Amino acid sequence: MNAVPIEMNVSITISRLELLVHRLTRDTDWFSVEYAVKPALSEDISNGVPLDLRVEAADDTGDTYTDGGGFRQNSGDGTQTRGTAILQPALAINARKLTLRFVFSSETTQLTCSVSVDLPSLL
Repeated sequence: MNAVPIEMNVSITISRLELLVHRLTRDTDWFSVEYAVKPALSEDISNGVPLDLRVEAADDTGDTYTDGGGFRQNSGDGTQTRGTAILQPALAINARKLTLRFVFSSETTQLTCSVSVDLPSLL
């Protein structure tokens, strides 16, 4: 494992959701994005909070990355969902900027927000 964490704290509010992006970690075959969402994502769509989140990405070299899974869990007090998205393939070694796209969805609604991240040189 050749993990290289990139610490970041980005907060974006869309509709009633606050998205916090904490860390991006590069590895040899994938990269991960750690995040939190307030209020917690819900299985009960009657409260208007989306029940699903997908993360997509593209870099400045033209490469695109797909959500390869990950995990998420609601906090014990139900105020937030914390998770890690795993994206594939590994980031291009010559990429300098990454745009992360967070897509929140329910049966009736889709909300999207993007975050741009400057990547440190690995060359």
